[in-house]
Amino acid sequence: MSRRSVMAAMVLVATGVPAMAGTAEDCQNSRGDAAIAACTAHLRDNPKSAMAYNERGIAHRSKGDHDRAIADHDKAIALDPGNAAAYANRGNAHFGKGDHDRALADYDKAIALDPKGARVYNNRGATY
Repeated sequence: MSRRSVMAAMVLVATGVPAMAGTAEDCQNSRGDAAIAACTAHLRDNPKSAMAYNERGIAHRSKGDHDRAIADHDKAIALDPGNAAAYANRGNAHFGKGDHDRALADYDKAIALDPKGARVYNNRGATY
């Protein structure tokens, strides 16, 4: 093994890149409690991951915890204000709480950011 290969391997081990990539993948591909745990683990190492907050919010909403979902989507939006999915998902959580006005505002923002998001149009229509 060359010295360069050894150094590259040491950097990977020292930085934990494979472990972080695994938790990001688990965060995106898990459901329910497993997703909450995976996203929380990813956020410990990556506290500015809008993706992890958004995914964890989806998991909270799937369990009926709309307030936690909204809080996570708020964080995702604060970190990435152009994240149409985070607005759409926060809208879904507001809808789940029965707060249709806030759901509509979030769906409108998601559509403004990504006018090709057909699902959001459907959710907005169902809210009326």
